[in-house]
Amino acid sequence: RGVLSDSEQRTELGVLLADCYFRAGLQSNDPGDFRNAADAYRIVMGEKSTRISKGLLFYQRVLAEIRSGQLSEARLLLDESSSLAGVDATNRWKAEWSLVKAMEASGQIEAAFDRISSLVQNDLPADLLLRFRWLLARFSIDSGKPEMNVALCAEV
Repeated sequence: RGVLSDSEQRTELGVLLADCYFRAGLQSNDPGDFRNAADAYRIVMGEKSTRISKGLLFYQRVLAEIRSGQLSEARLLLDESSSLAGVDATNRWKAEWSLVKAMEASGQIEAAFDRISSLVQNDLPADLLLRFRWLLARFSIDSGKPEMNVALCAEV
């Protein structure tokens, strides 16, 4: 990457490198590969490119953070995503969904419930709002708040 003079080519090669680390992690299930992918996506996101979607890079970085076991880092990225230029709503919300599902899988149901509760207060596309509301209703039972379920289901 360092010897390329064309910044677009350098960025594209950086994305390829990050994707290779990510795919290696999928093959080996090694958190270190996902850590390397997240670092590579972070570097590429800092570069200027007209051909590469910042939103897609952001989503891939969040996924890599999640798969490396760094849920707190993924949460931080998502919390700061509104200040990142070029991160589109679709990729941001896909990343949010991935985070709350990972939180659920790791037993952090209460924290996932709280996060979704705050997310449904945002102006979301209707289909996404429906999905998050459904997940919130399901988590209300799992997090020991079944009394909320009737109202949450009515909202769905």
